[in-house]
Amino acid sequence: MRHPLTLAALLAVALAQAGCIEQEEHWTLNPDGSGKVALEHRTLLTIVRSEPGPTVLERARRKVRDILAKAEGVDVWSNVEFEVDEEAWITFRGTAYFRDLNRLRLHLGGLEWNLTRRGDESLVFVFERPRPAAQPFELTLEEALDRVPEQRRSAEQMRSACVQLLPGLTTQSTLELFAEPSRKNGVQVQPDGCFLVEITGRKLIEAFEQIDQQDDAWHAQKLQLAARQGNDDAWEAMLCEHLFGSSEWPSVEVPSTGAPLFDYAAEVERARAGDERLRDSLRIGEVDEPARLEGNGERR
Repeated sequence: MRHPLTLAALLAVALAQAGCIEQEEHWTLNPDGSGKVALEHRTLLTIVRSEPGPTVLERARRKVRDILAKAEGVDVWSNVEFEVDEEAWITFRGTAYFRDLNRLRLHLGGLEWNLTRRGDESLVFVFERPRPAAQPFELTLEEALDRVPEQRRSAEQMRSACVQLLPGLTTQSTLELFAEPSRKNGVQVQPDGCFLVEITGRKLIEAFEQIDQQDDAWHAQKLQLAARQGNDDAWEAMLCEHLFGSSEWPSVEVPSTGAPLFDYAAEVERARAGDERLRDSLRIGEVDEPARLEGNGERR
């Protein structure tokens, strides 16, 4: 049996490691799976407070270089900039262009949109982290009840971790698509027609508290349902219910036909024109005062 990270574990571990408190994403996708994502990612640098300002700036620059280097499936970055405040919080902004959504991995600690094709007729965009196909198995009621105490203990551990690490967490992901949806689940429809998924530390903590109030029979039933989906624990489905109103991950299904929202080749070509200058700027040595990189990485 496999032991996948649940939604809460994934967020608590990955986002805490990244030191991320606030993250906003706007995804713009074409019918062929190409697209772009505009990011704003706020993180706390690990520093020694006695170090001088230029060292803080260099650490921030290294953090930006690390974000760019670790991202997979990105053809080019554009509009990259960063800021560092007096408390050593760094705000990174940038737009990543990708030819294949399913090959994109930003490695920023959060969840990402993925694409599933249903024949030639429709496309399904799902907000989750990809993983190997699960092997369903059966769990008797007695076996499920035996697992409930362990389930409750792990819930309390996760709730405590969220209280300590993620009370101020806010992550928002907006999806802009090329066609009207035929089906949607767990997303908020915005006035401009985009689809929003929002996760906050407060919602996670509330979800654990509500789950803890359920009786053993309820927990056992959730464990049995999870087993039929190939999961050793039921936290993923339970948290999805409380966060998104459904036991499934947020998703949007649209017809596969539709006009591209933007000319991918043309925008990538324009972005490449400034790519070399951007990377050169990120290798600049120490400067006397904190700088901000904008557009093609020029200091301001």
